[in-house]
Amino acid sequence: ASPAAAYEHVLMFLCNMDDEGIVILPTHRGIHSVAGFTADGFLAKVRAHLPVESRDGSPEDAMRAVEAAGRDGKAIGWSAGGNRYHVATFPDLPAFCDKFLSKFPPQLRRLDVVLLHGFLLEQLLGISPEAVTAGLFVKYYKEPAKVAKDLSAGAIQAAFFMNAVTIPEFRDVSLSGHVLPQKSTFFYPKIGTGLLIFPVAADDRVPG
Repeated sequence: ASPAAAYEHVLMFLCNMDDEGIVILPTHRGIHSVAGFTADGFLAKVRAHLPVESRDGSPEDAMRAVEAAGRDGKAIGWSAGGNRYHVATFPDLPAFCDKFLSKFPPQLRRLDVVLLHGFLLEQLLGISPEAVTAGLFVKYYKEPAKVAKDLSAGAIQAAFFMNAVTIPEFRDVSLSGHVLPQKSTFFYPKIGTGLLIFPVAADDRVPG
């Protein structure tokens, strides 16, 4: 194919990564159809490895608690319903990552999303990366209200809440040449897309 072929080009948007107006928002997770899952059983598995604080409250309360705990370190929260939620923290993050997440590159293993997927979902619940990529067992949520609705309706077995990847973490992973896990870069503000459609024919060429 010619380097000037239209299908060899893509529109890009560039911005200053240090701009205070650029943020990455969290995308929360819900699990479904996981065989043998029980709220008490999963809680016991997590407590065998991490300190966990359990509280009464809604999924929205869980999200706020995770955000607050995240100011002092990494934290993952979850709720299996019943107006009850749990927050796990990582008091010795380097040692934990060396023990349980050593297969991940150093730039990835300490990310909230990797702590959730690489340890809680994969090692404790048996949800493999291949299953996640295939769209099995995991749903994604940007709005806590939607998570709460699905949890209450029984559409998911548990909802998981985490803090977003930070801009410095995003930069470090990108410059290292590695790829972030899916659904971990919900940037805000978002650039409008789909307003115009440019049909690309095989013989279209981009002017030099």
